[in-house]
Amino acid sequence: MLVEHCDPIKEWWTDRQEIIIDEGNKKARCFTAQQLLDGNCNLDLCKFPKEEEQILPPAQLLANYYKQREKQRILGI
Repeated sequence: MLVEHCDPIKEWWTDRQEIIIDEGNKKARCFTAQQLLDGNCNLDLCKFPKEEEQILPPAQLLANYYKQREKQRILGI
């Protein structure tokens, strides 16, 4: 990676405008101080999708594992 690859980031950092791609799909959002205070200083206001980890009991985890393993064996994966 070259330093000039970061030029768009540097440009955005000095002006910090919202970046909207594909009709309403926000890549970067801006909030006022009042909006942050109204949101109880929650910095996760962007609502970007995030993966949630599912924690299963050991018996359920093993049952799912063996089921998936059997499916892969049948499909020859």
